[in-house]
Amino acid sequence: MKRYQREGEIALNDAMDELNSQAAISSITIGQQSAQLATAAASLENSKTQLEESENSALDKSDLNTVLSIDTLSQLLTAQNF
Repeated sequence: MKRYQREGEIALNDAMDELNSQAAISSITIGQQSAQLATAAASLENSKTQLEESENSALDKSDLNTVLSIDTLSQLLTAQNF
C-alpha cells in the first residue's frame, strides 16, 4: 500500500511541477502580448494623429477662399472672354 501511495505522491508532485511550469510560461506570454498590445495602441494613436493632421492640411489647401482671390477670378473671367 505504501508503494502505491508513494507512486501517487510522485505523480501528484510531477503534475504540480508541470502545472507550475505552464503557469509561469503563460504569465510570460501574457506579459509579452500585453507589451505588444501597448505598442500597437501607441502606433495606432500616432497614425490617427497623422491622419487628422493630413486631413486638416488637405482641407486648408482645398479652401477656395484662400486659393482664389478677386484678381485670380477676374483673370479667369477675362481669359474666358477670349
